[in-house]
Amino acid sequence: MGMQEEQRVPPPQARTVIDEVCPDVLRSAVMNVPGFPAEALRVALSHLENTYQVSAYLRMQEEQRVLWLRSFLAKGTE
Repeated sequence: MGMQEEQRVPPPQARTVIDEVCPDVLRSAVMNVPGFPAEALRVALSHLENTYQVSAYLRMQEEQRVLWLRSFLAKGTE
């Protein structure tokens, strides 16, 4: 396994974040952010598959989530 491949595999303690977080909690945390079309939020939700991204997103306050979503969605439309 090369160096890059090793970096893609999260440590076991990080994997538990997704295991412990009900998918409905993540879905709700993304899909209930106001001011975005549902399709855009679904795109962002599908992007949050990495354990670290999920953990960071769920720790954000709503204002931070709005900023993250604006930034993420702007990158996809360039």
